[in-house]
Amino acid sequence: MSFFRLTSNAENDLNLIWEFIAQDNVVAANQVLNSLEHTMEMLASMPEMAQQRPNLSKAYPNLRVWPLPDYPCYLVFYIPVEDGITVLRVLHGSRDATNLLG
Repeated sequence: MSFFRLTSNAENDLNLIWEFIAQDNVVAANQVLNSLEHTMEMLASMPEMAQQRPNLSKAYPNLRVWPLPDYPCYLVFYIPVEDGITVLRVLHGSRDATNLLG
């Protein structure tokens, strides 16, 4: 079985995304988080799906990025690990991922 793990930054990102959307619509905020969870489960089972993006972070040469299917403005930044993936960040596409990933 494959798993996804969230870094503390990714957990914080999810909380901020939910809080931002929930200001206007709690149901929509929950839908976005449900979509994120399903996407991360899918990526954990097929971690090589996304193309490598080493140009975004020198610290993570195996970095991969996947847009959320139902909400493509949100991007999941992750690295494959032995039993799934580690999600480093979940960011809106307008954010400066290169600086935020380090």
